[in-house]
Amino acid sequence: MTKKEPVAPAFGAFLSKCQKEQLVNGRHLTNETIAQATMMSTRTYNLLKKG
Repeated sequence: MTKKEPVAPAFGAFLSKCQKEQLVNGRHLTNETIAQATMMSTRTYNLLKKG
């Protein structure tokens, strides 16, 4: 059996990376845009960001 890795920290790091890349590209990034880009709901994104 394989151990389940914690998803939230990895997702948080991924989203932070997305934000940094978007800022480098000179784009304004909103929670909704991130959620759409990662195919998540805004609610899920907000829960991950809080965690």
